[in-house]
Amino acid sequence: MTGEYNNWHPVLHTLLGFKLPLTLTGGWAGSVVLFQLILFAFAAAYAAYTILRHSNIPYAALSLAFILLSPVTAAISVYPWKDIPFAIMTLLAASYAANAYFTKGEWLKKRSHIVAVIIVLVLATVFRHNAILFTLPMLIAMLLYLKRKAAIITAVCFAAAIVLIEGPLYAALNVTQPGDRAEEMLGVPVSVIGTVAKQNPNALDAETKQFIYSVAPPETWAKNYVIGNFNTVKFVPGTNYHKITEAGAPKVIGYMFKCFAEAPKEAFAGLIGATDMVYTVSGDDSCWSDVRPGVVGNQYHIKYHGNQTAKGVVSFIFDRLNTFMRWIFWYVGAMNLLLITAALARFKPRKSEWKRILPVLSMLMYNFGTMLVLSGDEIRLFYFTFPVTPVLFLLVMREEFKTPASDRKKAPAISEKAQSDDAPAVDLQTKAVEN
Repeated sequence: MTGEYNNWHPVLHTLLGFKLPLTLTGGWAGSVVLFQLILFAFAAAYAAYTILRHSNIPYAALSLAFILLSPVTAAISVYPWKDIPFAIMTLLAASYAANAYFTKGEWLKKRSHIVAVIIVLVLATVFRHNAILFTLPMLIAMLLYLKRKAAIITAVCFAAAIVLIEGPLYAALNVTQPGDRAEEMLGVPVSVIGTVAKQNPNALDAETKQFIYSVAPPETWAKNYVIGNFNTVKFVPGTNYHKITEAGAPKVIGYMFKCFAEAPKEAFAGLIGATDMVYTVSGDDSCWSDVRPGVVGNQYHIKYHGNQTAKGVVSFIFDRLNTFMRWIFWYVGAMNLLLITAALARFKPRKSEWKRILPVLSMLMYNFGTMLVLSGDEIRLFYFTFPVTPVLFLLVMREEFKTPASDRKKAPAISEKAQSDDAPAVDLQTKAVEN
């Protein structure tokens, strides 16, 4: 709207997810969410079609229902954050990986398919600052199907596209960078130290105590801090989170290890509180509270009105689903556990197995890697786990290959010259048999 861009929120998503629909609709604010819903519907339909090609109608239907009926999908899909665009790209990438595996790489023999893989992985990488944890292993999985020259070209194109976007393109748009983001990357260590400061401050040595109280005063840690959620302190007046950047990662991590040595009970409580959203399979859905219906105050006078009829229908469905399937629809940890168990059960120590295990590892590497840099209950960062799980589960569990006719190359016809050249050999073989 202003033409001024800061890469705190990935600028490419701002351009494609906000500026493009607003431009096409003459500034209609609702177009941002509408375009997002249309693209997500396309990705979900493509994933269901991919599953159908390589399995059966019941599993494809259940997979699509799992994605669309999920309370989390309903809550988060109407938010114009980068979580849904990232989920769209990862869902397409997982579908491409399934197509490649179940066709023995035939699917990737079409250049248009390789281009699609590059575009999807590049967009996913740029849409989320830590997405490389997902896209790199997924890219490697795709490269395993290609010959050496094609693999090198694909990898170079992937890297070059990212460099061109974040280099010349952003420079042309005068994009400003957010600078040092240490306070975001070090959320878990600070949460551990903060938990000790709240529950057992006497266990802190003088240096650690000076650091944590320079970030926020003792009363803020005592009254405002929720175990494992540094964000409950970060935005309280009087907090100076820039002190984290000044201290630097080595020192902050060192303070954390001191806490584990001097107050292990409180330190582990802080660690679990900051990271359990990735591996817990019980509890409640409070960590999804940021994605409840509503519109925050804004200068554009956009207000949330809500449709009570639609809300009633959705609430009725969700209440029934949550009664007996809450752990499937709400817990990222349940999806991680499902795929880890399936992968361990089906994995065989042979080279070809990496072609289907790497896509699963891409999801797990992102989830557990991102877990280590959280600063609060930001479970929306892991939403993509739900839509990609049905595709990855199929990839792990189904071993049979199935090559659709559209992916098979037509065998070249034998020329008359080749047939005539082979004739003498055929005659000799015939004579030998007769003799």
